[in-house]
Amino acid sequence: MIQFRFILTILLCLPLLFFTVNSTASHTLTFGEVIDNLDLKAQTKYHVKEYIKSLRGTEVSWKGEVTDVTGGRNKVRIMVANTDRPTVKGYNIVLTIYNDYDSAAANLKKGQIIKFSGALNNFKGGRNGGVIVFLDNARIK
Repeated sequence: MIQFRFILTILLCLPLLFFTVNSTASHTLTFGEVIDNLDLKAQTKYHVKEYIKSLRGTEVSWKGEVTDVTGGRNKVRIMVANTDRPTVKGYNIVLTIYNDYDSAAANLKKGQIIKFSGALNNFKGGRNGGVIVFLDNARIK
């Protein structure tokens, strides 16, 4: 009888567990969603602070236009502009790739549209209301 109750309990809980896991796993953060939540003109400082804490390390996949590529000290930095939101110094996303040499990054051209992914690491506000988003361990797709 105890075994029957245990099995019945598991069978009743499985749909709930399945629904919860699937509903949270299907949401992908968009660039616009992140920037809108970091906008100090629309959000409180406390909201922005807590939102940043909740995002660190989150993997995202976005696209944008290459504005510059720099390298040195075992890393490559790619500056990218997503024109859906204001830029700071011509870009609003910085991708960091930790390799001595990354052939995909070496072949990028200014103005090229790329798809990329990486872990959200840091954020920096600009004077014109723009925000720069920093992604670590980035990969060009």
